[in-house]
Amino acid sequence: MLICNVYLPCAGTADRIDAVEDILQDLWSWRLKYLDCTIIIGGDFNTDLEKRTDVSSYINNFLTNHSLLICDTKFSSRRQQAESAIRKHESDSVGRYTNELNDALMLKRGNDFWKCWEFQI
Repeated sequence: MLICNVYLPCAGTADRIDAVEDILQDLWSWRLKYLDCTIIIGGDFNTDLEKRTDVSSYINNFLTNHSLLICDTKFSSRRQQAESAIRKHESDSVGRYTNELNDALMLKRGNDFWKCWEFQI
């Protein structure tokens, strides 16, 4: 499994679209090195993918051209459930789930990782 965390530049950043293109192309070069792996891309895209901007259009085209899915649209009801649950919990409990996910990943405990991942979705 190839897990990529990205942080794309925010609005107002000089040459933002060029930076986004470079970052996503670099990310895809890693994907090409590990074709036998499933890829999960997450992070902060710093744009609303449902709005029409040069950055969101580029990202959406990138996703389409590489046959990638946006999970929060595919599982929107689960996303809404997760967001609602997170809002109900205190920040330390949210941190605990994130830490559990990170620990499971770092310690290569696949079953624990997926259990924690499913809860967060």
